[in-house]
Amino acid sequence: MKIDYFLEFPYAELRSQDGKSYFKICSYANAYSDADNINDLDWHRNFMILHIPGFKAELNEVILEGRLIKFYIQELKSFSAIKKKTVIFEASEPFFELTFTLDARKKVEIAGVVQIPVGTGNKLQFSYETDLTYVDLFIKGLEDILVKFPVKEMKS
Repeated sequence: MKIDYFLEFPYAELRSQDGKSYFKICSYANAYSDADNINDLDWHRNFMILHIPGFKAELNEVILEGRLIKFYIQELKSFSAIKKKTVIFEASEPFFELTFTLDARKKVEIAGVVQIPVGTGNKLQFSYETDLTYVDLFIKGLEDILVKFPVKEMKS
């Protein structure tokens, strides 16, 4: 039985304005719950989908850390408040990279790269246009992920 991660777990979704393209990522578990060091303790197991017309990539892997998500929430909030013109959202390992750029019309260009398998697979470069409303929804999704999977710290 296949799990529908996006029905069962918190996720962040970034859609294009026309609705034809989207990037979705969810966290569904802590990757290393029994870790004895701060470097491994905060990792999440993630399911990611990139859908653009004519192409769909799926990835089920250990991709994001809680601290990294928290950092990007702040970066994207600054972007949404038009305090930054560009934000690069990327995983610690080079699975994906999304560059958010605000243009003069206050439209947001998403330029990205996805590589599967990481380090050895083909790289797909893509772009689509969205707006700050969808960026805000993406931020809300990242916040929902952190509610379910808060940043982990080592216990003394």
